[in-house]
Amino acid sequence: MVSIDKEKMNKRKEEIKERKHKDKVWKEAVKMRDECMCNICGATKYVQAHHIIPKEVKEFRWKLINGISLCAKHHKYSFEISAHRNSFAFILWLMKNRSIIFTELKGGIEQNGLVSQEQQLLSHFQS
Repeated sequence: MVSIDKEKMNKRKEEIKERKHKDKVWKEAVKMRDECMCNICGATKYVQAHHIIPKEVKEFRWKLINGISLCAKHHKYSFEISAHRNSFAFILWLMKNRSIIFTELKGGIEQNGLVSQEQQLLSHFQS
């Protein structure tokens, strides 16, 4: 019984290690694609990769189209446009300024049957 628990723990540790490695590779690939520049303001300091669709949605976690490079201000801190602090303004910005990305992700969500009430409400804004 002890060996089974140890095997499960070891397997879980390996899964976590692999996921962290994939996350790191994804982040670097997103920043490289965007030339390590914030998509909103063009800043090159403190640039971070942001998951447009939350990384908890496994179907999109490591897709490059689901990533966007943002400075710390536009990632977490700005009340005006921030992916975390003012996500509604960020989605409106994404729809206007990166409409191809928005449309592809929206289509992928619908295809995978992952449309939530929030996405259904958002679709009304596009009309």
